[in-house]
Amino acid sequence: MNIDEFLALDTVEARCGMIIPLPFVKHAYYNTDSNLCLTLHYIFVRYASTVVAQNGYRLSCAICLFFDYLIEHRAINPVELQPNQFTDISIEIVLGYQDYLLRKKEPISNAEKLKSAFANVAKQNGTIPLLLFPIIRRPKGNKTEPLSSDAYESLRIALMTHIDRLYEKLEFRKLVEIALPYEFDTLPVNDKENPVKIRPWDVDHTRSLKTFLDHGFPMSMSLDEVSKNVTISYITSFKRDCDSVIKVLTHKYTVCANYNGSFSLDQLLEMYFPTSMDQSAIVMFLLLQSGWNKETVLGIDGTDFEHILTGSIDENLAVIFSEKFRSQGLDKPYDAPKQITASSNREDRYSIYSLIKLAGNLSAPLKSFPFDTNPFQKAWEERNPLYLFLRAWGDWFKNKSRHSSISILNSYVTALNVF
Repeated sequence: MNIDEFLALDTVEARCGMIIPLPFVKHAYYNTDSNLCLTLHYIFVRYASTVVAQNGYRLSCAICLFFDYLIEHRAINPVELQPNQFTDISIEIVLGYQDYLLRKKEPISNAEKLKSAFANVAKQNGTIPLLLFPIIRRPKGNKTEPLSSDAYESLRIALMTHIDRLYEKLEFRKLVEIALPYEFDTLPVNDKENPVKIRPWDVDHTRSLKTFLDHGFPMSMSLDEVSKNVTISYITSFKRDCDSVIKVLTHKYTVCANYNGSFSLDQLLEMYFPTSMDQSAIVMFLLLQSGWNKETVLGIDGTDFEHILTGSIDENLAVIFSEKFRSQGLDKPYDAPKQITASSNREDRYSIYSLIKLAGNLSAPLKSFPFDTNPFQKAWEERNPLYLFLRAWGDWFKNKSRHSSISILNSYVTALNVF
């Protein structure tokens, strides 16, 4: 592909197969007569096609912010000091870009991404000059004090208590499995001779869940089917609207929720499906025990996490591994993750090994279902199936998504705050 073909591209296919747009070509600073702009365009196409989409999006954002800075730079400097060639990007320009990011409260990682992309394309392709810049200055953050011994012990006990509840949830699923589902004609509220009123009806939660699952609720039907059949607006009146067992039960757990302590639909589903707080508690306990960083824990492959050395010394001793991608293989045109390991006792229900197994078992009822479209999620964000959770009922239609993974940063942070 020649240079003109590179510059004619308005999208790039990342190594993972996702398509990345080039928003900076529509930026006010972008000029097809500028060697600087065209070279950045070329760098982006070269770089983005060799990395996963996440890194491509980050470089695109970094270039847009760099153009924002250059507009500001152009407004206060004479023509002689304004960069037009790629080689005009001096140390002063880079330092000015860093200051601009700090003033605008944008991540300094944008400058780091721009610098690493310049070096990567220059070294791998030899088609642009290698510019040498100083190390990007990161602002000093506030030091995080370690937990006191009392705080650590309180956190440990709180996590163990929650983990115990999660094991109970797995046992409860066994009761649901053998429960007898409700039939519409035999529901107590439909008894023709002596009907029970819907609000005071003492419903059996295991039978309700079994009925929901047997009728494809909440996951086997499409989100559109759910919204058109069992949302509150369609089941407001019990006598008028509830002509199926699913509608009767949904009416009971939504419209009649909180009547004399009655269960809500969220409370019912939380008895069976994992919540974001459930999975975040597991991740937090894994962080506490392994000493790994968040990226490494969230990146654990639930189908391949036992090292080949597992059981070689003691059959109860498992060697667990995950891979760290960040800051690895920066000068290579391929992924070069670093393998991180930790030892774990298979017999301990709170061990790293057991927690990973627990997360996978909790996620199991959700794994076979495709994700709904979520307009609030960035396209490059990957959802680790090890840490799946069911969203709250009210969020299904707001987010256009019923389930997700705690590996999405926003979900993880929100869940931690709740915990």
